[in-house]
Amino acid sequence: MNREQRALIFANDTVGGDLLNVLGEVGLSPLQPHDLASNSGEVAVIILDRAAQNAVAICTNLRKQENFAKTPILVLLDGAAQEEVKLLTGLNADLFFKPVGAMALRRYFRAKVTGSESSPPSSDGYGTQAGVDAQAEAGDRANARTVVDVDDSIPTSNRLLPNVLVPVQIAKGGVPCMRCGRWKARREDAFCSRCGEPLARLDAPTTAIFEPYGEHRVGHLIELKNVGQNPLHMNFSILASSQLTQRFDLHTIHGVLDGGQAEHLLVTFDARGLDLTTRYQTVLEISSNEGGLSKRQVQLIVERLPIPRVVADEVYVFVLGAENQWDFRLSNDGGGTLTFTKLYLDEPDGDTTSSRVELELIEPVIIKGASSATVRFRLP
Repeated sequence: MNREQRALIFANDTVGGDLLNVLGEVGLSPLQPHDLASNSGEVAVIILDRAAQNAVAICTNLRKQENFAKTPILVLLDGAAQEEVKLLTGLNADLFFKPVGAMALRRYFRAKVTGSESSPPSSDGYGTQAGVDAQAEAGDRANARTVVDVDDSIPTSNRLLPNVLVPVQIAKGGVPCMRCGRWKARREDAFCSRCGEPLARLDAPTTAIFEPYGEHRVGHLIELKNVGQNPLHMNFSILASSQLTQRFDLHTIHGVLDGGQAEHLLVTFDARGLDLTTRYQTVLEISSNEGGLSKRQVQLIVERLPIPRVVADEVYVFVLGAENQWDFRLSNDGGGTLTFTKLYLDEPDGDTTSSRVELELIEPVIIKGASSATVRFRLP
């Protein structure tokens, strides 16, 4: 690389040491905007480390200038709204969401400035004539987030809690306690006065897991059941951190369950514009008349994207006339659920061309985060 190439940096504070180190490794010299007029070196890449709204304004101005109309622009963001992401990508800017690893920066600069990096592999597995290529680069690219539009995944249920609260009719008289049978409890009573049994009791899961796979919304049905005999009155709220504020949506904020009744609360999470290489967690709080007055918490966990890693033999031997069954290890170094569906073998037809043959998977492979499995396949 030409050592005279410059990286023009717009940053609110001092430039991070990791970024400066990577720039030095790839042969780019940092350049501040106020130094641009007195420096005649080529600007090979522009780096914006500003808030999203500010980055949009700077990007817009740069693209209007002939010198920077086609210069690669890397935007480092703490977070961004969906509209801001669309504006930046529309200006042909590349978005990295913090924290950004040194490996991701190094690969980006080499790919954009020197063109020495090869294109990233697809999500399917591929082989060569001599064997299966076992080098998965997804871990190195974990911070180099690509905006991918995916259809929303919102489940439905015919047992959703009504989103309009209907007043509960208070019946005269009482009903014998379902535990001891020696006390006739009114529908508004919290406890049996004989045995102390709570008359409205909530049965709910402790966690709900969301697995977004791109720019879309994902939903989760949380089943709530009243295992008591008196009506259970509930109010719902999300105790979200600042980064997750407004991303969770509840189809209703209150609900009532009669004794023995079970219904669903639909919780929707908007993953658009969010860095999915990070795991997030917050809490759904349920306030109810259980035990007089109580609060339950359901952990809402947003899993990060799966990161596949392949460990295979260098060479696989094909024996003509025999059944050839091969295998390799596949790990999910990220989160969520990794589903392996197809595997291909590339067969060279000549010096520059090749044909692709789909191999037969013996059984489907589904791997949760931090787990691994053996992938077994046959040649056709």
